[in-house]
Amino acid sequence: MKRLYKNKIIEELIEDLNDVSKSRLLIKKYMDINLIKILKRRCNELEAASDFEFIVRIHFGGCESLKGNFAGFYSLTLSGNIRLIIRPNAINLEPETLRLCKEYYFEGVVDYHDKKKKTNWIIP
Repeated sequence: MKRLYKNKIIEELIEDLNDVSKSRLLIKKYMDINLIKILKRRCNELEAASDFEFIVRIHFGGCESLKGNFAGFYSLTLSGNIRLIIRPNAINLEPETLRLCKEYYFEGVVDYHDKKKKTNWIIP
């Protein structure tokens, strides 16, 4: 699937991460190397997915649909409390629509289960 970005900061961080030969590892400012490796793997796996419905159906990366302020978004597990937040580029979340969805927005990385019940964005 094609990756789109919520903002230019995220685009710069992830594109730098994907350019292995020239990477400056800008993302190290935000997360440790173990999380970076998992994030890179998740990005590669998402790129290889045929459509968004496939990710939801096979529960890829612990894929969960989110509620409340995050309705319409999905999370993928990077570690215990750390989640990659993505959003399908689709008009609705019906399975038929998600099957046609070939793009997703990279929204960020978050400590979604922060003990203070506050969303703690690691990559905004």
